Amino acid sequence: MPIAKSQQAMCYIKGCIYMFGGRLQDGSATSVCEKYVIKEDRWVPLPAMKAPRSSMAVCRYRHDDIYVLFGAEGSKGQATVSKRIEVYNVYLDRWS
Repeated sequence: MPIAKSQQAMCYIKGCIYMFGGRLQDGSATSVCEKYVIKEDRWVPLPAMKAPRSSMAVCRYRHDDIYVLFGAEGSKGQATVSKRIEVYNVYLDRWS
């Protein structure tokens, strides 16, 4: 992954690993999203989430939606529980 992070959420769909948010080395949450195309061994940037978060849950729904649920917002040690639910459409490459 281009940016070192931990506590990100991941989901596999059709030869790609989708990665959402996480915690950067300085302890702050990030809204950066990426996908790893396995056959091409390359990372592709995706549109960012609306809010930086770490430790989220993700689940695939139907064929084209990934739900990113809850998690933690804010800096490490001062994080609050997020009530956000965002939906990313893999074919349209956008959040709804």
